[in-house]
Amino acid sequence: MWEDWEEWEKRGDDFRKDVAQAQKVLAEGILKEVPSAKLHGSKLGLERSPNHLAFSFAGLEAESLALVLDRVGLAVRGGSGCVTREMRIPPGMKGIGASPEESRALILFTLGPEADLEKISKAVDLVKEAVQRLTSILPS
Repeated sequence: MWEDWEEWEKRGDDFRKDVAQAQKVLAEGILKEVPSAKLHGSKLGLERSPNHLAFSFAGLEAESLALVLDRVGLAVRGGSGCVTREMRIPPGMKGIGASPEESRALILFTLGPEADLEKISKAVDLVKEAVQRLTSILPS
């Protein structure tokens, strides 16, 4: 455990900078390629944790999109990190002003040190394809 802490002490700033860059590329890529995507939370930058991104995709349920992405090798979480037992907006989603529809469509991306730019570009493509696939089968 102490070896990990020492490594973090040495490379923590580099890690945060690399992950923040990956976060920026992922967010900008999804927003550019997927018109129905909405980024939640504070703006990209110093105020935001570089490890997480939360998007909702208009007209889609989070569980469906998370399952499709899982089948193509992209692990995401459908729904917010905080949940309630009742069918209402979780407190975290309410705090960032999400509507009930956005709350049900939320996908949470978590980035780690292995999130290089090649993998991020592939993730953007996978999200775009999954959203297109699910949208194409929705009733008009």
